[in-house]
Amino acid sequence: MLLLFAAAFAAPDIVLVLADDLDLESTRHLSRITEMVATPGAVFDNAFVSLSLCCPSRSTILTGLYAHNTGVMANSGPNGGFAAFKKTCEKRTIATALDAAGYATGLFGKYLNGYPENGNRRYVPPGWDTWVVPAGGEPYDQYNYTLSVNGRLEKHGDLPVDYLTDVLSQHVESFLRDSGKNPAFAYVSPYSPHSPSTLAPRHQGTVPDLSAPRSPNFDEADMTDKPAGAGSRSPMSPRELRSIDRQYRARVGSMYAVEDLVARVIAVQQERGRLEDTWLIFTSDNGFHLGSHRMAKGKETPYEEDLRVPLYVRGPGVKPGTVVHAMVLNTDLAPTIAAMAGIAPIAEADGRSWLGWLTGWVPAPWRDAFLIERAKQADQEPEGGRRKAVKPGYSGIRTATHKLVDYDSGEHELYDLLVDPYELQNIAGTGRAEEATLAARLAQLRACKGKACVVAENPPAQSTPQATENQSGASP
Repeated sequence: MLLLFAAAFAAPDIVLVLADDLDLESTRHLSRITEMVATPGAVFDNAFVSLSLCCPSRSTILTGLYAHNTGVMANSGPNGGFAAFKKTCEKRTIATALDAAGYATGLFGKYLNGYPENGNRRYVPPGWDTWVVPAGGEPYDQYNYTLSVNGRLEKHGDLPVDYLTDVLSQHVESFLRDSGKNPAFAYVSPYSPHSPSTLAPRHQGTVPDLSAPRSPNFDEADMTDKPAGAGSRSPMSPRELRSIDRQYRARVGSMYAVEDLVARVIAVQQERGRLEDTWLIFTSDNGFHLGSHRMAKGKETPYEEDLRVPLYVRGPGVKPGTVVHAMVLNTDLAPTIAAMAGIAPIAEADGRSWLGWLTGWVPAPWRDAFLIERAKQADQEPEGGRRKAVKPGYSGIRTATHKLVDYDSGEHELYDLLVDPYELQNIAGTGRAEEATLAARLAQLRACKGKACVVAENPPAQSTPQATENQSGASP
């Protein structure tokens, strides 16, 4: 155990709440999350994931590595799921690092797609002192699932008391109360708002009559500039539009129980006298699209709706109302949590700690680009019983101003995000000088590792603009 923890409560508690498939746009209807985490803390308004899919993103969150370095590029198959993660990364996660440093560690909720492997429902991965994870049944439905509680199997049915988000909330509360004088790390991973987006019984009938946002790329009028598969999509039917709006309402409503969970965490830490010494992070494993570019629902695309995620943080010394404009990535979460805990940096991480943006030390230089990646694979989540499709692989680069995507098919997309933030006009192949520059940077990022990723992400000119403000617009 590190000397850092010799004194009682010498290190902060850390709680990471990770929603499942929560898009950035939906958070404007989650006022309680804003009031509890963002208002007394900070909002990162340029938070992204590099591969918008559950298992790859969660693997990146646990390790600080891009998907091409975790080896987890899909939810299942030879290069995906829990089986792939277990082979390459399971013994070197943020949990194993914190556990070795004296933290009480607990995971509550969804772990990785494909867990448990080969029916071994009692298996608890290294690094976790407390393990409360569904190991069978239908956890996405919130009912009729089997929970592994430190390897002890606990079957739940379909009564209101079995609603999974609430059950997880109770376990998180017990974990924090039982941690005593050991610093605690709670990784809280509810299944909302992932489909079928089941509301808690108390929230039935409470969702306003919402419609999915009709942004300029919603049911996009002209798709002829998009790659062949996308460009052939038909305009949406009235039935599809009604379905999208119903899904949007359900997704928002299912998050109300997650807001209750966050409120419970805050109340417990307040009662324990630990709230001022607690880092609370709220984010999502990936974004989600509903109707953009004529796509009914889903993720895994290189478009903004899928790459952008909410990121709210409150904690010691964070000035209320802080807004951070710096580009941050899911590769940064493990390095940042290590910095919050005061333990040694994760040496092999591809990401970097953004803690300095919150505590008055501006990390420089800071990235102005990141890698977007996806391996060619069969659709792992077919919708409506449709035949599984093969989704194309791609790699891309997203900078503060542009996005370039190269598909395995040889097709390309290039967007000037300053003038076209909704990615309506693909300008690839039109002779733009930016295309060659971005292609050269993308070549550096495709197979980067560790510090090479940091260098490739940094702006060529080593300068960092002011990227933090409070809501009055003043520097912190």
